[in-house]
Amino acid sequence: MKRIMIFLVLAVALLLAGCGNKADTESKNKDKNDTEQATTKQSDTESKAKDGDPDGPLKLHVLKADQEAGATVENHPIYSGMQKFVNKYPDEGTKGDYSVTVVDATNPKDGKADLILLGINRLPAAIKDVSFNITVGDKSGHYVVKDHKVEIPAEAMGVLKPGYGHPILVPITDEELENLTKLDAQTRFVDLKDTKVSKAE
Repeated sequence: MKRIMIFLVLAVALLLAGCGNKADTESKNKDKNDTEQATTKQSDTESKAKDGDPDGPLKLHVLKADQEAGATVENHPIYSGMQKFVNKYPDEGTKGDYSVTVVDATNPKDGKADLILLGINRLPAAIKDVSFNITVGDKSGHYVVKDHKVEIPAEAMGVLKPGYGHPILVPITDEELENLTKLDAQTRFVDLKDTKVSKAE
């Protein structure tokens, strides 16, 4: 009987040791998986910060030509104004596409002004060499620009990452500026045709 008891104690001890080893192994595996998941999430976050995120909050891109001229978001009035717009509307843009929205207009000078547009890249890849024909108006027949050709080569724009927007200035007359103030909020529209973008390598 005493011998049987010893064997039972040894068996229980071995069983408990086995359970302990299994628990330790499972705990280590869990910790390893949690670490790998955390590392993966961190890598994804760093990748999106570096390469852009088409579904993330909108960010402002300073055109290459403007950067070379010394312009920044802080020291350029148009960029600082657009940054406020981006902060207010971080979800602006069409998912999976390149789109354009109206931001504002510059103050008229000598009978001329500029319509300020924001081109937005919600495509999954960085782009360059953007061109399109744009019409801004409403269904009441007011037009700010109609079938206006816009071309922005890579030399001027640089590379536009996913989730970034860039400024576009379109010259308009005093009459067209007045039409901008008359646009019906319920029926106004921005229509793009013949949109062409090149994927950045």
